[in-house]
Amino acid sequence: TLFPLRWFPGRCFLAPCSADRIVPFSLGKKSFGKQIIFNSHIIGCKERAKSFSTDSRGKPSKDNWTTHENPFRERIVESFSEDGEGNLSFNDFVDMFSVLSEMAPRELKAIYAFKIYDFNTDNFICKADLEKTLNKLTREELTAEESVLVCEKVIEEADMDGDGKLGFSDFENMISKAPDFLSTFHIRI
Repeated sequence: TLFPLRWFPGRCFLAPCSADRIVPFSLGKKSFGKQIIFNSHIIGCKERAKSFSTDSRGKPSKDNWTTHENPFRERIVESFSEDGEGNLSFNDFVDMFSVLSEMAPRELKAIYAFKIYDFNTDNFICKADLEKTLNKLTREELTAEESVLVCEKVIEEADMDGDGKLGFSDFENMISKAPDFLSTFHIRI
């Protein structure tokens, strides 16, 4: 099957081909190299998207994600949705699977991981964002004092410019020291 030439604004470009495709990843003006996306992945994504309940505009709604165990499932979907509220278009859905594929470049994964943990969407990860992250990771099993202590320690260790919050460069530096980041920030299609 031939797929039409498509440009997903600010995200990726799918070249037409009959078997597999090469996807040059870019976000804004930054390019992330190329990744192969298999047509079977796109067909699988489309079939999976068809099975979802839809919102009033016919887009898969974030309610489809509530049965999975990932505590960040809603934030992941919100981060990839164009409207920021978790209503995914098919293009958003393919973008999400592309970034979360095992073959996506580390730099692109870092951008979306940052967006996921930036709950208040101010382009920084502050103590409040870290507290929400920690509460999701521990299923709110820590006391308030323990949570504050962990968040302060993270800021202390990762905040390179001393502004009391993590910018993207602070975050990128922090995850570069985490050897399991690439192996855990993915889903299999």
